[in-house]
Amino acid sequence: MKTFQKIKSFDNLLKFEEHLRSKGGEPLTYEAGDDIIITEKIDGANAQVLVKDGQVLTFSHHKPLTEDNTLNGFYGFVNEREAFKNIPEGYAVFGEWLVPHRIKYKESAYKSYYVFDVFNFWSGSYLGFEKAKEFFYEYLSDIENVVMVPLLAKKQDIAEKDLVGLQKEYEEKSQLSTDGKMEGIVVSDLNKIVDIDEETKGPLRTKLVNEAFKETSRIKAPRTKEGDELVVWMQENITEARIRKQYFSLLESGDIPAAMDFSWMQNGITKLIGEKVLSDAIEESEELPKLLLDSSSSQEKSMKSAQKFANKATNKFIALTIKGLI
Repeated sequence: MKTFQKIKSFDNLLKFEEHLRSKGGEPLTYEAGDDIIITEKIDGANAQVLVKDGQVLTFSHHKPLTEDNTLNGFYGFVNEREAFKNIPEGYAVFGEWLVPHRIKYKESAYKSYYVFDVFNFWSGSYLGFEKAKEFFYEYLSDIENVVMVPLLAKKQDIAEKDLVGLQKEYEEKSQLSTDGKMEGIVVSDLNKIVDIDEETKGPLRTKLVNEAFKETSRIKAPRTKEGDELVVWMQENITEARIRKQYFSLLESGDIPAAMDFSWMQNGITKLIGEKVLSDAIEESEELPKLLLDSSSSQEKSMKSAQKFANKATNKFIALTIKGLI
């Protein structure tokens, strides 16, 4: 399997670019004249399909799917459709399996697979939206309830400074949700191919998430001491939205039971969610506080403090969810 790339939030992209420039580098960025693709960011479950040795294989974001771990029915959805065998070997199809999360979509939108990219194992690269769409029409378009992710716009007259304005322009223009609201947008620059990791290339991408669904928040507080910096980082990055994302991820991967109850606070389930929340926050953060860095003599103690904070926030999320208060 191939794990789909972590798409940087726009805020983190700007921090990365600033850091690179401070080191004398010049980042690739969105420029007028480039082929820019804006798609809707769907609030579903990341799912992958590929064919290997003639067998159709399905995966969640982190693990293979089976009859006992179906990603809310995605395993059966694929295996009931013979045409998925048309996918040529050496390619992995990535999309969003739409099941209920936070955004309320039209009933007709659920239990569909929204393709957003295809990975070519031979070249070690993602095709990008336009070539993925060609791939879709050649191999997938005849499969019931398999569609491309909604395309909002193609642009050639915008630059990086225009992306926040684009987000606001489309934030209530979803054709899938019941009230038009969407989680956010994904912006791809098809002219800028970047290194995603040592073995993977793909188009420059960033996500702009609407305020209600952001996994970070801005805290105005003093950061004069290292301890202040750590506290503010935890408050900004260990949020209800991030906890909710990790809860759904674990639920859909079959790692936690479907029925939420207060026993989770004693049997280790909230601790598991809290650990995933902290790991995700660290992985997605472009600027970690000094006390969380390996070079810090207090790193182990600080990690324990951050984990305690994440576990406490998770307990609160579970309690409020059970009581119907969020």
